[in-house]
Amino acid sequence: MRASKWLGLALGAMMTLAVGVPAAHASERNQLTEVTVNVPFQLPGHEVLAAGTYWFRILDDTGGVRNVVEIYNADRSQLMATVMTRPTYRADATSRTELEFATTPRHPATLMKWFYPGRLAGHTLIYTPRTARQLREETVENVLATPAPMAG
Repeated sequence: MRASKWLGLALGAMMTLAVGVPAAHASERNQLTEVTVNVPFQLPGHEVLAAGTYWFRILDDTGGVRNVVEIYNADRSQLMATVMTRPTYRADATSRTELEFATTPRHPATLMKWFYPGRLAGHTLIYTPRTARQLREETVENVLATPAPMAG
């Protein structure tokens, strides 16, 4: 009975997580990307953003350090979050933005990684050691969300 409950949670999360197709890429340098997420999701610092459209971009400082991601609302009029990241890599680059979420029964979907289209290197969001440990212990399944092809 308990295993079927966990399986149901995992399958439900896989079916509900989705990311919209990037609408624009203003600059390869700052990796500006528009995404639409259809469930609330958690960021480092326990901040939870509502389902909706957001813009992700790398903070483009002059020091060459590119490990800060800024997340803006749909019209880019409000900075919703600034998060620290570290580099991560994937085996194959795709032409789409990819977001990776961890799902747990006690937390909203937790954003773990962001990959810009066409790149092998991406960004792993940095959580506190306590939160990272909880996510490892509680994670039902990591869900890789990619946008569906656009019609037309």
